[in-house]
Amino acid sequence: MQFSLEDKLPGLEVRLVDLSKDENKAIVVTFSDRSGGTYYYYDIKNDKLVKLADLSPWLNPDEMSEMRPIQYEARDGLIIHGYLTIPVGCEAKNLPIVVNPHGGPWVRDHWGFRSEIQYLANRGYKVANIPFIPNKDMPAQLIESSKKTCVIGLVCDATRLLDVRRNRIQSMHEDRPGDYTSEEKIFNELENSKKLFKKYNWPIIDVTRKSVEETAASIIKILDILNSR
Repeated sequence: MQFSLEDKLPGLEVRLVDLSKDENKAIVVTFSDRSGGTYYYYDIKNDKLVKLADLSPWLNPDEMSEMRPIQYEARDGLIIHGYLTIPVGCEAKNLPIVVNPHGGPWVRDHWGFRSEIQYLANRGYKVANIPFIPNKDMPAQLIESSKKTCVIGLVCDATRLLDVRRNRIQSMHEDRPGDYTSEEKIFNELENSKKLFKKYNWPIIDVTRKSVEETAASIIKILDILNSR
């Protein structure tokens, strides 16, 4: 079934959402880095696919930016994998970049549609999504180049982050190390982040009650303020 659907829907990720008891009918969803997703009804027995609805019909995938896989070597020689998004119709050189490190060491970004990435790319920013590895010293270049680099810290309520991580694990049907969903570890992680941001006088945004678009807009506003000085 998977191969048949991928042949019918080329260039898209195809996921099974639900299946009838007799396994003759299914609901599937497709998505890509430039499409939020589309739901289809699939008649397995008759090999017939019917489109049900687009998740974001107001967005034109041709106007969205491509999310490209990248890799680079860490200081210890480990190859790190991430993604880079470049605004549509722009060259990669000489563009401001927003680096969005998160996840790690047990999780990493996945290829797919991300609202905040498209929001920033639409406004002329490159966006790099790379995994963050805790308990490591900040690169000296990042501290020393503070006049050229704007670092913005994102924090949220510990209970909210705990809920997000638990839901993530459940949705992926995976087992993760206890630290990932440890309330104590999450609290310490947030407190240490706040201390780091304050130490270098980096702006902080509390994203607990913000949508990804609101967070991206706040980042752009801070960059505009700093660039105007």
